[in-house]
Amino acid sequence: SNLVPHWATWDEFRALEAKGLTMYGQMTAGSWIYIGTQGILQGTYETFAEAGRRHGGGSLKGKWVLTAGLGGMGGAQPLAVTMNEGVCLAVEVDAHRVERRLETRYVDRKTDSLDEALRWTEEATRRGEAGRRRVDERFRPEVAAEIWKQAVLSRLPGTSLEE
Repeated sequence: SNLVPHWATWDEFRALEAKGLTMYGQMTAGSWIYIGTQGILQGTYETFAEAGRRHGGGSLKGKWVLTAGLGGMGGAQPLAVTMNEGVCLAVEVDAHRVERRLETRYVDRKTDSLDEALRWTEEATRRGEAGRRRVDERFRPEVAAEIWKQAVLSRLPGTSLEE
């Protein structure tokens, strides 16, 4: 995916791309070299950092992110959010993935209770502290849409339809 500076022109890149010898990949998975969460963490961090710069006053402090899935790629999101001073609420159906993210400290804690998860998220967001929360595996992935709806309706801090 990388060209040395002398040949690093768009014309050279496009010629190599047309021959199937290179491709444009922003993150590891984009260029067929997926190496797990560590490979996706940098790009995920940068994406959230830019969102914080553009819409959060420089960071995600006082904001929260809802995501579903703590596998190899989605599992990077809680850590990337907190590295940008935000709060992440993650929904996961696979108990093994949850335990793995707890062991590696990509998430802080888990709960079986949607109410408790929303309370943790609200408290951390109000205090402006970074935090990684997680809803227990008994919830289906589509519950993320319901969590978002409840959060918007209850006006959880850091929540808007535009964000």
